Amino acid sequence: TGQITTNNATLAKGASVTFTVTNNQIISTKDVVIVNIGSGATTATYTMSVTNVSVGSFDITISNTSGSAAADTLVINFAIIRVN
Repeated sequence: TGQITTNNATLAKGASVTFTVTNNQIISTKDVVIVNIGSGATTATYTMSVTNVSVGSFDITISNTSGSAAADTLVINFAIIRVN
């Protein structure tokens, strides 16, 4: 488990951004990563998902689903479920 804090770069309404998280606990592409917003979504509504899992990393995509641009610093919680 862990937390990731994003920067407060502006994300246009309807826009998405994807970034890679390096984590040596991902040992198989079958592992499951769960993410959610822990705090910081004060000016917009966001959706978030894991869009790729590779050995040693995973990708998170954040989308601004509100009606305007936003620049929030989000704290993202994540958990890794190991699948054998």
